[in-house]
Amino acid sequence: MKFVSRENKEETLLKLYNLYYNELFNYGYRVAQNEDITRDCIQDLFLQMFKRASFNDIRDPKPYLIKSLRFIIIDVLKKNKKLLLTPNEPNWLLSAEDIQINNEIDEATGNRIKIALDTLTHRQKEIIYLRFFSGFNYEEIAQITGINNQSVRNLFSTAIKQLRKIMLPILLMAIDIQA
Repeated sequence: MKFVSRENKEETLLKLYNLYYNELFNYGYRVAQNEDITRDCIQDLFLQMFKRASFNDIRDPKPYLIKSLRFIIIDVLKKNKKLLLTPNEPNWLLSAEDIQINNEIDEATGNRIKIALDTLTHRQKEIIYLRFFSGFNYEEIAQITGINNQSVRNLFSTAIKQLRKIMLPILLMAIDIQA
């Protein structure tokens, strides 16, 4: 992305802000688990972008924005000593809005889904979210998370296998009920 003038830069940043704010907020909130921190970090992200001389190295703004926001939030959380990322930390819970549950599925099934998601590691939950709910491909997820492409694929595959194993009885029950 090239900017010719300050006005053009402001206009482009405003368009990016309007286009990606909701997605940045949803992703940022899952990382920070705090609305104020998320909003402040999004503001910091666009302020940093405004201060940049050029954007020639940015090919696709969406992964760039997500990755940059992630780094900003992690820095803020580290400074506030609120970040303890362990491989099995269950803090990457997908919201009910993200999990499209049919209205007929009862509370027990909802609990089973939560239990299934809780078995995933922090990284697996993050990769599932980025793949299914943000629509990123493996290469973009690798760039955002800072892990290599093959590791992303392995984590995704392992997570899906784990979810299938836990969810299979529920699916079979649902088929029985409908039959």
